[in-house]
Amino acid sequence: MLPRAFWHYIAALYFAFQSLCAAFWWLILAVEPRARPLFRPAATPDSALFAFFLPDAILFIGAALWAAACLVKSPKSARIPLVIHLGGAIYAALYCISQTLLTGEAILATVLMTTCALFSTFLSWKTAFSAE
Repeated sequence: MLPRAFWHYIAALYFAFQSLCAAFWWLILAVEPRARPLFRPAATPDSALFAFFLPDAILFIGAALWAAACLVKSPKSARIPLVIHLGGAIYAALYCISQTLLTGEAILATVLMTTCALFSTFLSWKTAFSAE
């Protein structure tokens, strides 16, 4: 069995890395229009995709960075930012799943967001919400 401190640092690294990747993803979408169709159905305008930027920046990216900092200092203090982050991640994953089920498109968005939501939930459970 791995020590708890191991999971705290793994989770902190994961949430920091996830935040950087998400910010980089938004940068790519902003500067490379050809990347956008991979993450939205063909009939959906780019503006519908970019409408998610502000909530994503706050709930997904910002809360994950906040949680990463808390996990290093005091894992129990990470509960609030993790709940905020998980709410955003799970909502986005469910939205993507629904979008793919309805249109058969944007499968990459569904795979990426569902993976993020699952890993985030697992690491939250192993760290700030575990009974150990």
